[in-house]
Amino acid sequence: FNQVVIPVDGSEHARSASRIALRVAEGFNTPVEAVLVQRGGHSQWEGRARLERSLEGLPGADAVRRTLVTATEPVSGLLARIREDDLVVIGFAHRDVLEKWLFSRFSERLLNNVPGPVILTSAHINGSNGLARNIQRRINWILPTLTELEQDTLVWMAAEMAMPTLDFFVLAIVAALIASAGLLLNSAAVIIGAMLVAPLMQPLIAFSIGLTTGRVDLMRRAVPTVLMGMIVAMLIAFGFAALVGMDSPTPEMLARSHPSILDAAVAITAGLIGAYATARKDIPAALAGVAVAAALVPPVCTIGLALATGRSSLAIGATLLFVTNIVCISLAGWVVFFWMGMRPRLVDKSRRRQYVSWALVTLLALPILLVLLNLSNRETAASTVGQRLQEAFAPAELVDMRVEDGDKLTILATLRSAEPITAQKVQIVQNSLSSQLEEPVVLRVVVQTLIEPPTDEPRPTNTPLATAVDPTPQPALSTETGG
Repeated sequence: FNQVVIPVDGSEHARSASRIALRVAEGFNTPVEAVLVQRGGHSQWEGRARLERSLEGLPGADAVRRTLVTATEPVSGLLARIREDDLVVIGFAHRDVLEKWLFSRFSERLLNNVPGPVILTSAHINGSNGLARNIQRRINWILPTLTELEQDTLVWMAAEMAMPTLDFFVLAIVAALIASAGLLLNSAAVIIGAMLVAPLMQPLIAFSIGLTTGRVDLMRRAVPTVLMGMIVAMLIAFGFAALVGMDSPTPEMLARSHPSILDAAVAITAGLIGAYATARKDIPAALAGVAVAAALVPPVCTIGLALATGRSSLAIGATLLFVTNIVCISLAGWVVFFWMGMRPRLVDKSRRRQYVSWALVTLLALPILLVLLNLSNRETAASTVGQRLQEAFAPAELVDMRVEDGDKLTILATLRSAEPITAQKVQIVQNSLSSQLEEPVVLRVVVQTLIEPPTDEPRPTNTPLATAVDPTPQPALSTETGG
């Protein structure tokens, strides 16, 4: 380099850069130029004072050439003074996400456009606000902001993930076959196997990236891919059920016919880990695939299996669960990418992308909030109904209870009781529930008869079962052990 150029503004960080620049220039015996760019409307003496403040008291400052430039944009004014064979020493300050939003990224923009070599310096500012700065550093530690290059890389990856490739369809078919078999066999282990190969994470994460950055074209490619994956998995499950046959829904299928708050929590967690694993290179993407598959593949296959057997209510419940999971995963991914600093970039000095992003987030969030409120109310009602049934049929034990929505609220209760439960008793409890819930209720009760041996007589101990009943006459006990 032929000379050292120092962009200064009178701050402590500019003084730190000036100190380093003077030491480098002394070692290489090259001239130094300090440049201050100020916008029009400021007086010359003000700019000169800031120049002197940046160099005051530094060894060798007398030999530094001072240059004051007036320009509308500071970076452009500096670049006009810098040549390819100049060494630029820039002082920069650590700023949090809010400060980067409010203030321009001067050092970053200058660094990306300087034609020659650059040295970046950062000084630790001592003083009464040292504790505040340490606290701010700890806060910044939990805000892993992505650089513009990392954001561009994620957008490029999202464009690839949103495309319906041959690999996507092959994995969707295999996952649907395994998940359908697991649902019919009522095997959680087989369903987990389907999670390992499910490909639905990729277009959903691509949609979240498009939602965060306001890229409508990216979302347009991701949505059809998700729908095609859903249709393929549903058709595979439909054909699988028609081929092997299904007498009645298994517990694994019934568990996905009534979405709850816990199901929404699983979907939100899946979206969080899916987006975070995509943005962080050190986390295997397979973990995210398993998490998302847990919330998507089984419900889709349940839809196909239910349609194949004509169980429309089961299919409707699984569809509601799938749609809820799709929205929860997309919004959770948006939260993660927004937390990592991804924002819609300005297009032609307008905020069109920002408005599109926020509008779509609002449109997705409002329905899911209504669904979650509905699920929460239903969970509360189910809890109340369960408590009421337990009290009404005491001392019988409430083993299981399911609530089905329809023209009338249908409650299927399974009781374990040693005493008989009459139809009149069920009718009384049904009328009480209808009055309490203020809507028609149909109560159906399945009774498991509990049979216990009598407890008023002593039982023999340490006696083998084969010799518990002795065919040999025992005169002393013959009249007392006839039972």
